[in-house]
Amino acid sequence: MDNNKYRELRESVGSQARVAEVLGINKQTISNRETGKYEIGKEAAWAIRYLAHVKKGRLNQMEKVSE
Repeated sequence: MDNNKYRELRESVGSQARVAEVLGINKQTISNRETGKYEIGKEAAWAIRYLAHVKKGRLNQMEKVSE
C-alpha cells in the first residue's frame, strides 16, 4: 500500500490522533506513514483497511436504522 492510499483510508476513519489512539500507536507514526518516511507494512495496511471497513459498516447500519 502506498502512502496516499493509507492517508485516504485513514481520513475515511478519522483524525490521525484518533486512529493512532485506536491502534495504540503514536500519532507521529501515522504522519510518518502518510508522508512516506515509514514504510507501510502488511500489518499496518491490514489495520487501516479493517478500520475503514468497520467504519463503513457502521455507517451503513446507521443508515438502515434511520430509514
